[in-house]
Amino acid sequence: MVRDELDRARNAVRGDLYLGIADNCLTNPRCRVHRAVAAFRDQAPSATLHVSIGTPEDLRQGLLERRLHIGITGMALGKAEMRQHRLFPEEFRLYVGLPEGGEAPALPELQARGYVLVTRQNDYRTLSLARRLKLERHAVARGLEAVAMLLAGGGFVGYLPTHYADALPQHRLAEVRGSGALAYTTKFAMATVQHHRLPPAGHLLVELLRQVHA
Repeated sequence: MVRDELDRARNAVRGDLYLGIADNCLTNPRCRVHRAVAAFRDQAPSATLHVSIGTPEDLRQGLLERRLHIGITGMALGKAEMRQHRLFPEEFRLYVGLPEGGEAPALPELQARGYVLVTRQNDYRTLSLARRLKLERHAVARGLEAVAMLLAGGGFVGYLPTHYADALPQHRLAEVRGSGALAYTTKFAMATVQHHRLPPAGHLLVELLRQVHA
């Protein structure tokens, strides 16, 4: 009897569920989204999960345009229209690439050595940092891998999550000396749109994400 009820409950969770995730969070040891996805697979065998990777702005637009049911991102998506639940933290530090080896530059040396600051769209931290460090040149990156690609070649400086930089030892990414005070931590959150109704599969995944990050 109990097993029959469980089977009926599982079969009630069906259809397509669309999940959007910010790029390169899997290497964060505090990210347990994969555990929630595995549990969803077991508990909703009749549902089809669609997973895509995007920038925070991509995820926001996807949610508002109903192309996504749930978004997981480290940047605020708009408090008025979004329902958000914090999941895990992510630390960012200032890095350069050292393709030829050697020692990372100190913070005051960046301007004299002609470093180009890598900024990200709508990221106020890098924009204010450019003024603080008096770096005249900048490059714009869309996504963390784009930031890392620029840094790896040398001559660029920018923010990366510590776990992501650690996962790329072959590219010799090093923290700028004396930049510890410029490090910051952001909170990854699960977001849904306030006035959009979630399907049963969405409610299940939301609950699983809460559980694995509790």
